[in-house]
Amino acid sequence: MSNIKNFKEEFSLITVFKLIKYKIKFFISFTLIFVIVVIIYSFIMPNTFLSTASILPPTKESGGTGLSSFIQSMTGGLDIGKISTNEQSKLFSKIINSRTVSDYIIENLNLNKHPYFKEFTNEKFFKFFNESITTEVDKSGIVYISTKISTNFFPRSESVNYAKKLSADITNTAIKGLDKVIRERTVSSAKISREYIENQLKNYRTKLDSISNEMEIFQKKNKVFSIDEQAQALVSQAIEL
Repeated sequence: MSNIKNFKEEFSLITVFKLIKYKIKFFISFTLIFVIVVIIYSFIMPNTFLSTASILPPTKESGGTGLSSFIQSMTGGLDIGKISTNEQSKLFSKIINSRTVSDYIIENLNLNKHPYFKEFTNEKFFKFFNESITTEVDKSGIVYISTKISTNFFPRSESVNYAKKLSADITNTAIKGLDKVIRERTVSSAKISREYIENQLKNYRTKLDSISNEMEIFQKKNKVFSIDEQAQALVSQAIEL
């Protein structure tokens, strides 16, 4: 029984080795073909690059200047304390995907002069950015901006380097565009407020001059040389009436 068992073990090992020897050419050939296909695929298929940045919106305690002032102007003067951080972030997200920021990216990166984009119109650029740039707002209100750029088939090293750089440049320029829109809107709101205050002051100065003239006429007419403060207040009210 022992001899029969040993014979079976030897037979099994010999069979395995013979099978490996017989199939080794197939395994080697299969492995080489797979490696060659992977290498060819890596040269043919486009390379895709993704760059991501994050923006933290202003806190409610930051007051009425800068970004907070801008948000108030965009929401009709609504107190920022009543606007949730998530809503602020969603507003920033919409601005990043706006046509204004799209035009800013085109101008600052000179994309319309690059051979790849030379036939692009502003409308086509806008569509391209909407497909390439994605924004996401998490629960804490942080805005994540991601830009995905892909090369063409059979990419050369120059195309790969350009796509890699363009992905990062678009993300950074989109953030600069957001900052520019916010600053311009904030300055515009401040200018409108300043002009309104200046007009009001001018009106009040005119009104005060008119009251002063009326007071002088009243004094001359009634031969009054000086009026105490209480009497002056009464006369002013009478003139206004």
